[in-house]
Amino acid sequence: MLDGRYVSEVVKCPLCDGNSHITLSEKDFYGLPVKTVICRNCSMIYANPRLSRDALVGMYANEYRDLDRVHPTSGEYFELEIKKAERIAEYLTKNGVLSKLNDKLIIEIGCGAGGALHHFKKLGFNTMGCDLSPRNVEYGVSRGLDIRYGDIDALMLSLDFNFKDIGLVIYEQVFEHLSEPKLELERLHGLLPKNSFLYIGVPGIKNIANHYGSDFLRFLQLPHLCHFELRTLVKLVQSTGFSFLCGDESARAIFSRSGVRSLLPVSDSNYLATIEYLRILEIRRKVAVPFRRLKEVPIILGMGLASKIRNSRFIPQPIKSAASRFLKFAYHQFFK
Repeated sequence: MLDGRYVSEVVKCPLCDGNSHITLSEKDFYGLPVKTVICRNCSMIYANPRLSRDALVGMYANEYRDLDRVHPTSGEYFELEIKKAERIAEYLTKNGVLSKLNDKLIIEIGCGAGGALHHFKKLGFNTMGCDLSPRNVEYGVSRGLDIRYGDIDALMLSLDFNFKDIGLVIYEQVFEHLSEPKLELERLHGLLPKNSFLYIGVPGIKNIANHYGSDFLRFLQLPHLCHFELRTLVKLVQSTGFSFLCGDESARAIFSRSGVRSLLPVSDSNYLATIEYLRILEIRRKVAVPFRRLKEVPIILGMGLASKIRNSRFIPQPIKSAASRFLKFAYHQFFK
């Protein structure tokens, strides 16, 4: 940070190293100045310029959790992570991965307060994690979890466990934050034993309609450096030597550690289709706004009626109570 400002840097495409791109947005959901572009060569969407690595470390240590989670306590954050871990474990079980881990070590990069590690530990697995937030690390350690401060480097410097014991590495809502995702995966591939697994979950571009109300701007956040659909996520991970097993556009995917780097080209000419998809999303968003406001009308009228009944001197209390119960029932039945 210089003079209270975080330093940014101009970068090449994180997937194909290309320099040709089209600007999609110049701000994020919070109104912060973030330039988001799409690569003409491979359709990868990413921030450019973006925060430097040092700036990211400083932001995660000082501001990110408050910005992203609206001042939760570490305990509340912990509970949110447990719920996510339940969904991850269900997905891993459904696709036959969890049963293959046996007594292997599960590692989570960017583990937050450790809720996911806690869940997998309760399932009987050995766990370890790392995070860039001192508050998160302190809380996780207080819950009896093995969490180190830092990123993957903090784990690579650890000498108290054997990398051959690793069965699964998890990046849950973390991979989009990495400044050098391809480099990190290449290093990880060199460390992991064969027959180990990699799980990655990120905000999915093709899931914006379901999770963000078709609003592309809500999808964009300053610390999110890369934006993936399943296709670009798989191409990037495969290019570092991992084999794709399964995935969906939510977006999440499971990979296995293989010894062969993918020779499939990462370039394609699909960026115009992606731009058209985002354009259609914006049309849907604009059409949906009046309908959302129309839905609010009976709620407002109902609140006004409830207020008049409650404050009336001429309506007996039993009728007031009955009317109040009916209006609450109608609200939860039709508008929740």
